[in-house]
Parts: sequence; C-alpha cells; structure tokens
Amino acid sequence: MFLLPLSISGGGVSGKPIDFVLSDLVLVGFYLFSIFGLLVRGSAAFPDGLVTYIASFIVMYCAVLAIFGVMFSGDVLPIFSMFKFIKPFFFIGMGWWWAKAFGYNGVCRMAYVAGFVLVGIFFSDLVYGDFPHGCGVEGRWGGCVGGYEVYGFPNSAASFIVILLVFVLSAYFARLRGQLFFISTAFLAVILGVLSLSRAAWIFIAWVFLIWILLDGYRMLVAPSRSIGIVFLVFFLVGISLLFLMGGDLIAGVLNKFSFSMERSDVTSGRADIWMRALDLISQKPLFGYYFESFSRYMPGFDTPHNQYLEWLYKIGFVGLVLLFVLFLLAVASVVQVYQSTPVYSRQAIAMLSFGGFFGVLINGLFQPIISFSLVGNLLMLCIGAVAYFAKSRWIEREGVIR
Repeated sequence: MFLLPLSISGGGVSGKPIDFVLSDLVLVGFYLFSIFGLLVRGSAAFPDGLVTYIASFIVMYCAVLAIFGVMFSGDVLPIFSMFKFIKPFFFIGMGWWWAKAFGYNGVCRMAYVAGFVLVGIFFSDLVYGDFPHGCGVEGRWGGCVGGYEVYGFPNSAASFIVILLVFVLSAYFARLRGQLFFISTAFLAVILGVLSLSRAAWIFIAWVFLIWILLDGYRMLVAPSRSIGIVFLVFFLVGISLLFLMGGDLIAGVLNKFSFSMERSDVTSGRADIWMRALDLISQKPLFGYYFESFSRYMPGFDTPHNQYLEWLYKIGFVGLVLLFVLFLLAVASVVQVYQSTPVYSRQAIAMLSFGGFFGVLINGLFQPIISFSLVGNLLMLCIGAVAYFAKSRWIEREGVIR
C-alpha cells in the first residue's frame, strides 16, 4: 500500500487540488497509533537525535513563514502549501519506528513490495493500454495501476518507477532470497522507464546504470553469465528499440518535442525561461523567499519553477535551503556510519540505495520538483528516519542481513 502510486482526491483550495497518496493515510494511522500508545502505556516510539531536531526546526520555520504568507497575501493558500511541504518530514518518525520494529531485514523486504508494484504497473499497461501503447497520457507506459491513473505528472511518476528500480537492484546486491524475481522486475522497470517517454526518467536510468557499472561491472569480465548488468543492458536496448518500433503518434510526440527544442536552441523545452523568471523573483527576496505563496501568482500558468532547488528558494528562501541541506548532510553521515558497521557483502546494496537512489533523486531535482512529489518525498524521509535509527543503534552490526 505504501508504494502504490495512487491517490485520493481531497477537494481543492483556491483552485488548487488537494490529493492524498496512500502513504499519507499510512502516516495518519501511524501517528494515531502512537498517540494511543502514549495515552494508554505512557510511551510512544518517537525518535531522537540531530536528524529529528533539524527536521522539527524546519517544520517550525515553515509554519512561521506560512503565517507571514497569509498576512501578506490575504489568502489561506500558503497554509495548505506549507502543510504539503512539511508533511514528508513526519515520515522521519515513522521510518525510525519502522526500523526499530522490524530491523534491517524487515526494511529490506520493502524491495519485494517494490517488485510487485512494478509487476502490477507493467501488466496494467498490457491490459488497460492499447498495445503497443501504454495506459498513460499520450500512450505512455507506467500510467496506471489496475485501471486507475497513477498519481502526479507523467515525468514525476516515471521517476518514481526508477526509484523502485533502485530498490530491487539494492535487494539484488544484498543477496536477498528471490534473485530471479529482482532481476526480472529490474528489467520491467527499465522498460517502463524508457517507454514512459520521460527524459528525466531516462537520465535517472542512465545514472543508476552508471552506479551499477561502478559497483558490479567487474562481473561482466569475470562471470558474465551471472551478471545482471549484461541482461540489464540488453533490456535497456530492447526498450529503446520498442520505442522506435512503435511508430505512429507516440514516437511522433517525442520527435516533435526534440524538433521544437532544436528550433529554439533550448534543450530544456522552455524551462530555461521559467528558471530565469524564478531566479529574478528569488533575487528580490533571497533570505526567506515568498512565504509559500503560489508561484502562479507571479508567473501565470505555472505552479512550479520546474526545478526542486528553485522551488525551495522561492518558497522558503536561502535560510530554508540551508536547513534542508543540513538535514541531507546528516542523512549522508548516518549512511556512512551504517555502511561502516554493515557486513561487506551487503555494502553494495547500501551504496546503490545512497548513490543510485538518494543522489539520483537530487540530480533529478534539477529538472523537476521531484521531492515535492508526495510519493518520492514521503519515501525519502521514511528512509532518512530508518537510516538515522540504524546509525544510532548499530542494529545492522548486530543483526546482519538475510543471505
């Protein structure tokens, strides 16, 4: 349920839709359970440590900014924008409890869920799409689950599929049971990512493939028959081949997009203009930003600068951006501690999750506000909470991993 890319509509405010992904509902259930435990037993599983303190400070900082936003704009929209922004930080507490309750082995099992979600998305395209077209917008693949449209914009949803790819590859490196399952679902993820027609997803896949080469490329020379990389590359090429064999309106849309970019000498497809306008706005209020005011108020027709870092600077200013990067640096420090205390045979899995996943998301943020996308933001903060617990408790050193 946590990884299913589906949402429930919650209405709208000032013309802006309010949607809840399924992981939001899990979060509400977790905190209700925690409050119940606090009332009944006098204790609850709340985390401690620098990661929690910084996250809490960010939440309070954003709340103050939103109050100023309401005062200056005369609209309640900054409050709702603030709640959407801070919601993922509450998943840090959930991640801490999740790691404490189930341990490293339990957390690793999320890879099985990621694999089944990929299988569900792939077969949904086969069943509900018009083959060779998928069931997404303009015939893209990866656009539905069981006949229900996936949450978010197509580019964001496609990047989420690549994040699921990172999870199943990490399970492969961790040598969890079911290696064939992880290999197979990795192939499905690559095909879905390629046929999603999202250039951001293509770059993400290329980044993950680069990390794989650095971690596992030697097997192509010493044991090619066992190397996931060779088959991974074959399926990647097959996916691209299918893309060009599909022809018709689907490939025409991609070619038109590239043609338009070449005519304008703009490979960003118009994003550069939005970025420049965002930078101009940010330069006027650099420290604290625009207090969660809607970006479309200053640039009609666009709800976001189409860049995660520009969006953060616009909403919460340079001070808020620094706080976020302090949190990320603490997360990286926790990963290093976990890596050092982890058995050698599972270090590749942690490297794939951190370099392929975490840094892959940060790179993806250059092209879209991917962390503001609830599915990714929720999952990222959940993982930060889990790794913070492992670093503090040294659980992995004691428990090890499933072989």
